[in-house]
Amino acid sequence: MIRYASIFLLGLIIVTASYQIFFYNDSPPARPIPDETILGENLGEDEEHIINFNNNRLYIVNKTTGLSQTVSISEESLMLVKVISDKPENEPPFIDRNIKKAYILKGEKLSYLVEIKPETKISLTYPNVDVEKPYIIISKSENKLYFYDQGELVKRYKVATGEKPDYTPEGIFVIDNKTKYPGGKDEHAPMGSRWMGLKVPCDKDKRGNKDDGGPDSRAPKGDKYGIHGTNDESTIGTHQSGGCIRMYNKSINELYDMVEIGTKVRIIK
Repeated sequence: MIRYASIFLLGLIIVTASYQIFFYNDSPPARPIPDETILGENLGEDEEHIINFNNNRLYIVNKTTGLSQTVSISEESLMLVKVISDKPENEPPFIDRNIKKAYILKGEKLSYLVEIKPETKISLTYPNVDVEKPYIIISKSENKLYFYDQGELVKRYKVATGEKPDYTPEGIFVIDNKTKYPGGKDEHAPMGSRWMGLKVPCDKDKRGNKDDGGPDSRAPKGDKYGIHGTNDESTIGTHQSGGCIRMYNKSINELYDMVEIGTKVRIIK
């Protein structure tokens, strides 16, 4: 009798062990616990993720799994500015970009658009602005024009700037005048389809006048330097202008309609 009881007990143990292996072997792993000493400063969170920053690395922690995606950002500190979800491409910010899920983060001088879906990456880096009114930044080294409104980047454009480093003036200027078809409706007109003149003080005009290099009265009137179209779109993205900022005609037509006289323009190296 004892013998049969021992055999029954042994069988019960084997069945129980098999049951546990069968039903629990494929269960999800335990949720990892993020190491706070690694993840560093908490920047904020939404319904899906916790955002942390430490030692030039951004940690995007999934609340469900506890797993994190990392992105390198060369900043001492960051601030989470905005969460973007399901943004169609024809709406600001970032017109022409269809964004499924992303975060806007602001550093000391630059802001970062970090997309989470379909993959985690920095998809755009751009200069910071702290003004609510429409504002333009032109980077000569990048040959890029950034247009902002309400403190947000609306759109980035490729441009062409001065052939030599001092041709395109640097500083903060204003748009003084606007003209459609400055050279007439001729496809070969060098200024293209639109002109927006920049009011540049003579001390910022490094080229001067063409006679003796002295002050050029056209610069402070907005008649020397401007943002305009072109009859040679192959030059866009290069340093080939005499000092003006060239754009694709399609781009300048779009920007022209969004910008008013008096809009500030900051030109940087």
